[in-house]
Order: sequence, then C-alpha cells, then structure tokens
Amino acid sequence: MKHLIRWGAALIGTILFVAFFSPGIPASRRGDLSFSSSAPFQAGEELHYAIRWGFIPAGEGTLMISKSAEDDGIYHIITTARSNAFIDTFYKVRNKIETVLDMKHDSSLRYLKIQREGRHHRDVDLLFDHEKNEATLIKNGKVEKTIRVPRRIHDPLSAIYYLRTVKDLETEPVLNVTDGKKNYRVRIRNLGREHIETPLGYFDTVKVEPVVEDMELIFAKKKGGKLLIWLTDDGKKIPVKMKSELAFGSIQVLLTEAKVNPEIK
Repeated sequence: MKHLIRWGAALIGTILFVAFFSPGIPASRRGDLSFSSSAPFQAGEELHYAIRWGFIPAGEGTLMISKSAEDDGIYHIITTARSNAFIDTFYKVRNKIETVLDMKHDSSLRYLKIQREGRHHRDVDLLFDHEKNEATLIKNGKVEKTIRVPRRIHDPLSAIYYLRTVKDLETEPVLNVTDGKKNYRVRIRNLGREHIETPLGYFDTVKVEPVVEDMELIFAKKKGGKLLIWLTDDGKKIPVKMKSELAFGSIQVLLTEAKVNPEIK
C-alpha cells in the first residue's frame, strides 16, 4: 500500500493541476469564482484534489498560486499532498513542492521539494542560473551536481503551468524539462476530446499524455507506466482528471473544490 500512496503523492506533487470552469458544470456546482483577469491563471488561484487507488480513498492535495507572487509575469506556485487518517496509521505522507515560474522568459527560476513519506525524509532545491544556462541540484543541504540546461527550461511543475498557455494542443508541443539530473524533451501527445465527470461536475476536455523521447513518462519514469491527463477544452487548458495506469492498478487524482479566473472561456 505504501507504494500506492507514494505514487499518488508524486502525481499530486508534480502535476496536480485541475481546472474549475466549464460550460458543462451546473451553475449550482460552480463554487466561488472570485477573480478577474485575462490570464489563464493568476495569483490567488486555489485547487483541491482527492487521490484514489481504484475505489479506495488514499489522500488529498492542494495546488495554489501565492497571492503576493505575481510580479511582471512571475508566479510562486505551491503544492501539498497528504495521506488520509487511515493511510497515516502505516505510511504517513506530508509532501510539499514549490516552483517559481517566469512566464515572461518561459523558464523556471527555482524548484523546491520537501518529502516526508514514512521514515523517508528528503529536501531538494533546484536553482537555475539562466545567464550561465546551468541548474544546480541541492539535496538535504548539499550540492549534488550542476548541469547545463537549454534556454526556456522548466521543472516538472512549472512545465504544467506553462502548458496551460498553449492555445492549440493539436500541435503536440514539446517542452524542455529538467529534474536537476537530466534534461528531457517532453512531447504532449494529443489523444482527442472527451466529455468526463469529476466530483465537481462535467467537463469537455482534451486528453493528453506527456512522454519523453524514449517514450517513458517524464513524471514517473517506470517502464509499463502511463500517465493520462484530461485538460479543459477552453482557454484555461487545465486538467480536471489525472490517471496513472500501473501494473498494480490505477491511481486517480480528481478535482473536488476550486476557485479560479472565471473570465477565460
């Protein structure tokens, strides 16, 4: 069971991104849409998710943009993931990941990960020097390595937010992504449109799959694994559902509550 929770936490921590607005959602289920802006996302956006293994509730997560973070296209994005009370009794998960995204230069500025999974504790800090085209990986306070990175480089979380700005997913965009150990070219495969249901309502979506050049999953590099993401088929381009298909079953992340920019259709 602990492997299931770690997978769910990994999904939440790196690509926990679910939209709220969709014409298919009944008005009574639309929640609090209290912001206004022309951007696909903005400071103060807040999303809440449920993690399930099959029909078994396993935990929850949040994804938010700091209200004080928006400054000339720079966003401070924070995700958290935690196991529920039942799972806590044998494998407690309390994870937090942050990214600083520079939209103006299409790049990540910093990526931080704090993992608390059972007895496993790890702190990761990935710092970008865009003048030198370098990224330095620091683990538990010690520098592990520095690698060369291309221009317009993202970490796994900032890549998702930048993907939200892509207007035409049929072009199957390719993003440069790094985890501090290696650089990846990630292609967003377009698998077509689907009308799906979540705990928050119905969405018209575009189904995509992020893959790297060797066809392994960028966010869970295990052979035989597959990650599918359903993004709203509107201006926000945000997933309302995520599903990881593995040998031991499937893990789903679904939107349960959110408030986002209501003006982007």
